[in-house]
Amino acid sequence: MTVEKLADKVDRSENFINRIENGQKSCSIHTLYQFCTALNVSSDFLLFGESVKSDDFSDLQIVHNIFDKCDEKQLAVLKDIVETVYHNFNELSK
Repeated sequence: MTVEKLADKVDRSENFINRIENGQKSCSIHTLYQFCTALNVSSDFLLFGESVKSDDFSDLQIVHNIFDKCDEKQLAVLKDIVETVYHNFNELSK
């Protein structure tokens, strides 16, 4: 599929897609989902070039990889979420 056709399918500009492809821009999860749907591939395939089994990585590696890709604002939000869940584990597991 050409960049022009993909851009049309996901309602984004060709420039936007080229910048993502060249590593100059990141995209939202929603946009990633749109790319996967338009290309009829999994997010694993789009991100890693192949299907990745989650048991290939420890939970800590997966979380670390996610956090490593976040900016400071995203990290602050995730930290608040993790702290809230962590402090309420006993209540959540009932």
